[in-house]
Amino acid sequence: MNRFVMSLGSNSVDRHEQMAAAIDAVSSLLNVSRRSPVYETKPWGGGDNLYLNCVIAGETSMNFEQVNAFAKDWERQSGRDEAAKKAGIVPIDIDIVIWNDDVLRQKELERDYFMRGYRSIF
Repeated sequence: MNRFVMSLGSNSVDRHEQMAAAIDAVSSLLNVSRRSPVYETKPWGGGDNLYLNCVIAGETSMNFEQVNAFAKDWERQSGRDEAAKKAGIVPIDIDIVIWNDDVLRQKELERDYFMRGYRSIF
């Protein structure tokens, strides 16, 4: 089994719905054993739209490429495209931060929007 820790975030007008749908989708595909509460954070790097964030951890028999493809497909289906990016809108962002014992996104370990949720489940 592969272990994962994911970061989810949204700053769109429908961010509550986006987060709930993404959490449900991840939970239905992967064996989620830990989930932080959903919490609000200020945008990192500027902007006015507040984010909702969540950290999810668990195990899966799927490989990294399969899980990452699912995450990126979900982002696209949820409206994450160039137009949203230009407008500063993130309908949903799903990133695999830790895969097994490898930290894939080191910068996340330095940012409150991830560490707040991570500390609540580990």
